[in-house]
Amino acid sequence: MNAGDSATAELLLQRVLMADPRNAEALMRLGQIAMERGRAGEAVELTGRAARLERRSGDRHWAHATALVAAGRFEDAIKAYRRAVLASPENADLHNNLGV
Repeated sequence: MNAGDSATAELLLQRVLMADPRNAEALMRLGQIAMERGRAGEAVELTGRAARLERRSGDRHWAHATALVAAGRFEDAIKAYRRAVLASPENADLHNNLGV
């Protein structure tokens, strides 16, 4: 995604959140954009909200763990990776991420 597309996506996703603050998909996507732009702290907050809204989603916990790693919060990231594995035990990639 180029910078213009990313900026447009960010604006649209923010509008989605204004209409529905509990939209986990929009929160996660905004967190990914924040990560791409080097805003790890913001990504942690956004992906954390998404993970809390969808506790049974391994993908949401994985995104949160990834943001925590980028923010240098390794102990918290391990906990988030463990939650991801518990939510999606069949996902080998999540087990691998926890092992690395």
